[in-house]
Amino acid sequence: MQELFDILIEQEEIKSLLKESEGSYLSSQLFANPTTDNKDIEQRVKLIYLLLNGLYSNRIEDKAQLKLIENEIYVLLKTINIAKQSDVNIFNDLIGVNGIDPKTLYYFYLSSVALKSDKIINIRLDLKSFQSSNGSFNGNWKAKVLNKSLEAFILLVRKGDGFQDIKLALSIVAQLQKEQTYFEKNYLSTIEANNEIDEAYQLLGFYHLSKAIVETAKYLENGYNYKERLGVVIRQHVDVAKKLFASVPRLEGIATILEEDLKFLENNSIWTRTKFNDNVQILWLINILMC
Repeated sequence: MQELFDILIEQEEIKSLLKESEGSYLSSQLFANPTTDNKDIEQRVKLIYLLLNGLYSNRIEDKAQLKLIENEIYVLLKTINIAKQSDVNIFNDLIGVNGIDPKTLYYFYLSSVALKSDKIINIRLDLKSFQSSNGSFNGNWKAKVLNKSLEAFILLVRKGDGFQDIKLALSIVAQLQKEQTYFEKNYLSTIEANNEIDEAYQLLGFYHLSKAIVETAKYLENGYNYKERLGVVIRQHVDVAKKLFASVPRLEGIATILEEDLKFLENNSIWTRTKFNDNVQILWLINILMC
């Protein structure tokens, strides 16, 4: 894998495309809708898919190259105009995941790559336009659970308006829990008998992912009051999800990415960074008591 990427990155066509993408990225910072044609978008999305596979394969040991790949993916994603339907269609056709809204998948990848490449400030600005969907997903409960769980994660990355995005993420999953009994039963009743077990396994996997996201949100909200070992909780739920997704590699990949990103959110939170600082904890306690 390392040698393959060394060869690919050095190809003149790839280098030219990356250079053009950097120019488009700069234009996107200055202009709302940089101009690109469909052929350019197709090439960039294909390259995004290739680089994403390299980034999450854990087979590239060269840290400098990893940083390069992370930055290039972010730049390439930013050149996709996700508000433009033709770009959305191309993105979905080439790297879409069955059941995931292409805009949600786009923001999920953008969020994940931003965390890996330490673009925390950038991503919070780039996610300002992100909005949680109000769609019914045509009665597809499995699709709704998956999409809403990813939306909750994206909100944790954006973390806008103080704790409001965290509260919104928690409310999204809480609403899913309220709806589960009714919609799950109705959804499974529409599945053919020979597919029902696989569908039930996938649903259970999504529930475990949502649980990992909820626990992370609780930690980010409650700080020192959170009593569980979050890293262990995340790993346990994601491990179960990955086993349940064993027959669907793309979903297994989504679970793996989520695990890394949730642990990043934990490790880079103010609570983790200051947990051994008695003065910070005293100030936090005083603030709680005065509220």
